[in-house]
Amino acid sequence: MGPYVSTNSTFSSLTFLGIDDFGTGYSSLSQLKQLPVNMLKIDRSFIIELESNEDDQKIVEAIIAMVHKLNIKTLAEGIETRKQWQLLEEFQCDFGQGYYVSKPITAEAFNQGNLIVHSEK
Repeated sequence: MGPYVSTNSTFSSLTFLGIDDFGTGYSSLSQLKQLPVNMLKIDRSFIIELESNEDDQKIVEAIIAMVHKLNIKTLAEGIETRKQWQLLEEFQCDFGQGYYVSKPITAEAFNQGNLIVHSEK
């Protein structure tokens, strides 16, 4: 039995459930098994040095490959450079967020439903 047993019936009725900041704090591999997760958000602490740190590259690539095997989508947070974007694309990360993608926008602008498309400058 785990801490999620009593809440599993509540989670099973959700249509979307994501895990934020995966790889840090209280997020764990057991959550992938015990909860009906659709999206895993990779913590920016793994993205910050992605260009120069081979261990971060291996960890991020492994996380993406592992959760894809479980039919879970991935989102990397804190993307700030073209090289980070390219590496994540190479690792087949599904989604990304950070200053490289877009500066922060207001809730009103977001709710208008306009696509945010990255453009090279």
